[in-house]
Amino acid sequence: MKLDFTQWKEFNYIDIFDICKGFYNKKPEHTTEGRIPFLGATEKNNGVTEYYSLEDIENGSKTGDDNNAPIEEKIFRGHALCVTNNGSVGFAFYQKDQFTCSHDVNPLYIKNGEFNEYTALFVATVIKHDRYRWAYGRKWRPERMVKSKIYLPADKDGNPDWKYMEMYTKSLKHKHIKTAISSQGINLDQTVWREFYVGEILDIYNGKGITQEEIEYNPGDLVAVQSGEENNGCMGKISEEFCREKGYTFTRKPCLTVARSGSAGYVSFQANGCVVGDSAKIMLLKDVEHANKYVYLFLKTILMANKYKYTYGRKVTEDKYKQEVLFLPANNEKPDYLFMEEYIKKLPFSDKV
Repeated sequence: MKLDFTQWKEFNYIDIFDICKGFYNKKPEHTTEGRIPFLGATEKNNGVTEYYSLEDIENGSKTGDDNNAPIEEKIFRGHALCVTNNGSVGFAFYQKDQFTCSHDVNPLYIKNGEFNEYTALFVATVIKHDRYRWAYGRKWRPERMVKSKIYLPADKDGNPDWKYMEMYTKSLKHKHIKTAISSQGINLDQTVWREFYVGEILDIYNGKGITQEEIEYNPGDLVAVQSGEENNGCMGKISEEFCREKGYTFTRKPCLTVARSGSAGYVSFQANGCVVGDSAKIMLLKDVEHANKYVYLFLKTILMANKYKYTYGRKVTEDKYKQEVLFLPANNEKPDYLFMEEYIKKLPFSDKV
């Protein structure tokens, strides 16, 4: 089904959604086993950070006038699209069943209608593409959301075309991916692991230049990578000849990249090589014999565990990054690349890599 933008229009959030406000529900000191999802300002796990019982919700922090509300008002009905308004702002999650949430979440309900998983996923994707508006610490509390606008498909009467959104999302359905690999895997025995410096196992090459305009006017088949996390860091594809003429940093070999700024510390794997701009670096395994996709994917996961060190505007510099310590499988005091390769190969769905 084709996505036709000619019938889209701008809507005020307040005109098509009932915008609700969460509560300052601080985690109780003692929690009991519960089944009510608690949503917070996170981009993971569909927004769920805890599961509360009615007792937990009742015993939450009473700070703020909104917490004097009856417990029934702190539990929201299902079929809601929940949007984070603080921290990881602009992430949206569909909640089919009842839930409770912090004041960092805005639950949305369709006026004179009801979300289902298809319409909610469609709108959530649109909202996520607007996340850039809420960077640099801006919050999206309900008081701001009522003044916000959203661009959606419209029907002949000028109302949101919920039926089209549902049908389009359904058209994206595909067969479940199957794997021939069992889930048994092999044991990650960390008694034979040891510490290595990044600079001991990887060569690092700093990027240069590259703008979106250069990619647009010099198309090719070489992936261009900068500091973003979306789309595996790819900005687009550019001509290798142009990059060679400009003296840009690129490789045609499989490699890892690390973001220098922006999403600093984010590591991507590029199976067919890439060119990097000045906000990223290329990393190549020194042991050329074992520089394959399985080893790189293993190392990517280990390197990503250090990403937290580059929050709050800290940048990745070559000298500092070379001194990062990695804990890796070892054999005779050297990285055990054969183990890394075999471990990835035995993971479910590795046959799809």
